[in-house]
Amino acid sequence: RTIQMLDIYADILMMDSNIPNAALAYPVADCPVVFAHNTRDNVVAMAHCGCDYIDRELPGQLIDAMRDEYDCKPYDISVFIGPHAQEASFTYDRYPKFIENDSRWEECLREDDGLIHINMDRAIMKQLVSRGIELDTVYSSRLDTITNPNFYSNNRSRVNSSKAGRFYTGCYFENYKILSK
Repeated sequence: RTIQMLDIYADILMMDSNIPNAALAYPVADCPVVFAHNTRDNVVAMAHCGCDYIDRELPGQLIDAMRDEYDCKPYDISVFIGPHAQEASFTYDRYPKFIENDSRWEECLREDDGLIHINMDRAIMKQLVSRGIELDTVYSSRLDTITNPNFYSNNRSRVNSSKAGRFYTGCYFENYKILSK
């Protein structure tokens, strides 16, 4: 059995169940990967949604791409947000430079003891809801890549001797069912 790896430079990766035994994956550290699965048409899409990309509306564009390419309806889509830096530990000591659109970050930034805590979950969910996704169809991992030593974390490696790196997060179709790894 041959496994072929392709480097594809894209913001959003999509496939349908007509491509069984193929996987989509991104190497990440502290950024969330957003997976969207259309249960009616067996279409899956994913996007690496770090803060820069959240600010550029990539989570919303992920849903738009599924609608435009596969005619997916929001009520047929469920979403999983993978392990990432959580608000309690993801902080900046000044207003983040990546923010160009303040409205995308309303209610997503919290100041505490001179640090700005960033809630990427909330920013992503705001965009999903604006595209018609119901919150009860969204699951967000509570695993914090900064505090959990089972994950690589570039943020953690800056403050202690932890090894910097990335881990792959992805999905594939197996017997026409979506599995998340």
